[in-house]
Amino acid sequence: PVITGIDLDSLSAFSDIANNDFCHLLSQFIDIRMELLELICKANTETRNKQAMHTIFGPTTFSEIIQFISIHDLSHLNDCNTLFNQYSE
Repeated sequence: PVITGIDLDSLSAFSDIANNDFCHLLSQFIDIRMELLELICKANTETRNKQAMHTIFGPTTFSEIIQFISIHDLSHLNDCNTLFNQYSE
């Protein structure tokens, strides 16, 4: 299968971070990621190792895509932690 990379940078111009409910957004993020984790856990080894073509990364496997998602999510969670610490001081 072909997995299309999405340029999400353009969305940042439309986001109004200062006027968003941080806790609600974080809760939504966690809920969506829990759904993704459930799907990943249900996938068998054959599915996770299946070859795919990513429009940005090129030839890959679903396991590699999961790793990219995980690293990206950890980066966002680290940003959230940093912001939380700045505003709670």
